[in-house]
Amino acid sequence: MTSMTVMLLDGIPYGPVKVTSSDANAALPAAVVTESVYTANTRNAIRVIITCEDNPIRYGFGIIPVQGAAGHILYPGSSIVLGHPQAISLFRYINLANAANAVLQITGEYGA
Repeated sequence: MTSMTVMLLDGIPYGPVKVTSSDANAALPAAVVTESVYTANTRNAIRVIITCEDNPIRYGFGIIPVQGAAGHILYPGSSIVLGHPQAISLFRYINLANAANAVLQITGEYGA
């Protein structure tokens, strides 16, 4: 089965930024949440696309995901699009299984 990710970019993209999950909860990297690559001004991301490459993760918003318990699951080959700055800032993730680190590719989008 072939997987397809559709990206609709209305703003200025930056990325992808490659991150590796771990057994500790993490937020999105600061380089994605705020961006100052194109201007001297720091802008918050208006949309973020997260693609899981190899091992699944658990994720949540405003909660701490727990291995084997709380959180949604993002499987390899799947993507999630966060379309609100608050969802982006509240996003947290962790390995689904102990020591099974996932590679995530994350692209941020910023207003003009």
